[in-house]
Amino acid sequence: MREVLEAQPKVVAFGELALPGEDTEGRTAAFSSDGKAVDAAGLAIHSKALAFQRAHPGTGHLDAVRAVS
Repeated sequence: MREVLEAQPKVVAFGELALPGEDTEGRTAAFSSDGKAVDAAGLAIHSKALAFQRAHPGTGHLDAVRAVS
């Protein structure tokens, strides 16, 4: 059984994949889960909201976004 499974092609590649032609140098998120570019303004708000949550434990994400917007 092991030989049969080892002979099968690789189905899932684990790890980070860069899209062709994408420059990911210095970015915190190169693409979203569906492969599209991330909105820089939205990512900035998200990052500020996460920092707000770290400074104010127990704050929900939506409340943190409202606080930093």
